[in-house]
Amino acid sequence: MITRATVQQFNQFVNAGILPALCNLLSLNLKCTPLEQTNIINALTGLTKILHAAEEIGLVKKLVIMIKKIGGLDKIEALQHHNNEKIYKKSLIIINAFFSVKVCIVTFICLFMSKTIYIEKLYFFRFFLKDF
Repeated sequence: MITRATVQQFNQFVNAGILPALCNLLSLNLKCTPLEQTNIINALTGLTKILHAAEEIGLVKKLVIMIKKIGGLDKIEALQHHNNEKIYKKSLIIINAFFSVKVCIVTFICLFMSKTIYIEKLYFFRFFLKDF
């Protein structure tokens, strides 16, 4: 149902209050039953689809704020430590795609045995968006 909706239908889902309902399904329980795991996976899929639809119409920033306000980001972050690989991967994809900014640091200096060694590496740090 939710995975095959149009952008307009996703907008109607959000206006009808689906975000709190989806985020409530993300509550972490370390001993989830297979049905609970399926519900979490479906909720993550639904959130991903809604966020992609919001991206198409330029409202992703607004939805990200809404998800953060209802506690959804905290729940998604907690799911990154879930023992189910599918849940872990889906939560990680959502965080990386919609809730983080990557900053690149190209050169750093390493002091080793009284010598300065210049090492060029590419590092990515994730900073969570606190305010827009």
